[in-house]
Amino acid sequence: MNLKKAIRRILYGGYRLYTEVHLRYIFGREYRSGNISYLSEYDYTVWRKAMLSLMRDHCRAAFGLSTRHVYEGFAKAKIEQIRVRDYIPKDRPIVVLAVRNDKNRLKLLVEQYRRIGIERFAFLDNSSDDGTFEWMLEQDDIDIFRTRDQYNNLRKEGWLNRIVSYYGLNRWYILTDSDEVFTYAGMEDHPVNELVSYAEMNHIKRIKGINIDMYAKAPLYSYSSGDINIKDTFCWMDTDGYEEEPRDIAGTVITAVKGGPRYRVMGLETSVMKYPLVYFEEGTVSASAHYQYPYCAIEASPLLIGILHYRFLEEDRREYARRAKIKSSNSASKAYYRAYADDAEKNEDTCFWNEKSVKFEDSGTILKIPIIQKADFEQSPQRQANVRN
Repeated sequence: MNLKKAIRRILYGGYRLYTEVHLRYIFGREYRSGNISYLSEYDYTVWRKAMLSLMRDHCRAAFGLSTRHVYEGFAKAKIEQIRVRDYIPKDRPIVVLAVRNDKNRLKLLVEQYRRIGIERFAFLDNSSDDGTFEWMLEQDDIDIFRTRDQYNNLRKEGWLNRIVSYYGLNRWYILTDSDEVFTYAGMEDHPVNELVSYAEMNHIKRIKGINIDMYAKAPLYSYSSGDINIKDTFCWMDTDGYEEEPRDIAGTVITAVKGGPRYRVMGLETSVMKYPLVYFEEGTVSASAHYQYPYCAIEASPLLIGILHYRFLEEDRREYARRAKIKSSNSASKAYYRAYADDAEKNEDTCFWNEKSVKFEDSGTILKIPIIQKADFEQSPQRQANVRN
């Protein structure tokens, strides 16, 4: 072993030891008398063990720099419970997201989820001042949490895990962003509890999806959300050009997907693969906006969900510039926001629409993307029970 490798091994061992001690200290302090003191002893142990496992796997692969924001966001976040209603059955997914100043897209999202049978939302407001928080207060099916902590994309994952911890493990959650609309083929006739039933019948605990960027027949940032019907105006999508490719995530090789108009027009190779419908059990951690830990469970699901992604509204121009300046250990995410901000400054005529664009008509439109499949709802126990009744 040469000197360089020896020094690296020593530094790596020291860093890993420091990070593990740091995590244990933060969790212990916040559990004894801090932000997570509401957890039962069992739940505290489960979450700490899961975060330690996540950190160790990332340390082995890349010094675990990003995971610190996740476990700190979980344990240290100052989260206020504004309204939390009584328990609901575990076969009904809870929609969980963090939002800041996005009232109009949030209305679109909530309307869609109600249509497919969602009965409970758990939203974390991060210092909204545009009426988003006040609108949520008017909705009886939205549980509301609030934090004024500084956002970054990884700290947000800690917040989402924290919201999950209030409701508990061994149940289904939908993790989303406020600009995303969860869609699956046949949803007009098959509510989301049938999709959950299908997953359970096939021993699937995370259902795979892809972000489908929706766009208008106009340059980016041409419209403000308050001036248009978002769904009617941003009704175009790409159906070709999606490519599956292997990616290494902390030593586990997964199948990612790149493509869509951001790749076609801007050359951005961000993965559009996501796992929005998740069964949280002991050991599960949302470690990224795109996937959950442990990563060995990622490949079990067919690709069933299209996440209609409503981005590049006029107000997004300012938000991307703001996020590009936020300190975050995830340099890739920061680079994407910087690319959006730079493009907005330099190319006022950037437009995703072209002659091959396809108009979204109903949930079946997403099947025009060849890699998306339709769940066999007729075989789900929930469907068969409905037919018998």
